Amino acid sequence: LLDPQVIVDIKRLPLCHVEADAAELRIGALATHTQLAGHSLLRREFAGLAAAARSVGGPALRNRGTLAGNIVNASPAADTVPPLLADKARVCVAGPEGERVLSLGDLFAGYRTTTLAPEELITEIRLPRSGRISFSGFVKLGNRGAMIIATISIACRLEADAAGRVTVARLSYGAVGPTVLRVPGVERMLAGAPLDGIDLAAAGEAAAETVSPITDVRASAEHRVRLVSVHTRRLLELARDELTRALETA
Repeated sequence: LLDPQVIVDIKRLPLCHVEADAAELRIGALATHTQLAGHSLLRREFAGLAAAARSVGGPALRNRGTLAGNIVNASPAADTVPPLLADKARVCVAGPEGERVLSLGDLFAGYRTTTLAPEELITEIRLPRSGRISFSGFVKLGNRGAMIIATISIACRLEADAAGRVTVARLSYGAVGPTVLRVPGVERMLAGAPLDGIDLAAAGEAAAETVSPITDVRASAEHRVRLVSVHTRRLLELARDELTRALETA
């Protein structure tokens, strides 16, 4: 699809950092999937992103491939984008006109299309740290056990207060639309609900009604819709149980 006259390798730019302060985590654009998958802070506070990084391709690709590369490819099946979207990621962009910061959702204009100008590149990804009891999870479904492009993927960020009520609910889905998408209606359904009162089946069905997948070589649209319903329910059930245990031991 591309016939470039010049290819520039940016791997020597000093953008491989993973740094944190009390407010946010900052990931350099050239941090690799291997680097993120094994990072202790990510595994503890951003487990969904760490799991997504572990699911990218095989070892050779994870050793070379970068977080920003996975983002700017703008594939709706990109593994790391759903957890980044669920975690309210922002991206720092540099170009001839200077630097700008935008929410990750505003980066995608459509299928494999971004809002980046021709001479711009991502330099950093920033994730807010909550400091509260929270769940971060990711699930990826495909036709074999490894080296797969997602049939669907789901990321979830759920937080609860000391009384056991959901205070934050964010769900995002890959490979079920032209871009990775969130489901605001389902998130509103969950927000404010007691953990032991979450209607898992209703949430799964509502998510399935929101997505608009296509039929391709990996799955039919109908199969994808069914997967969204079933695995939304399972991921929320896992989130509920883990948050309940965390509150009991807090």
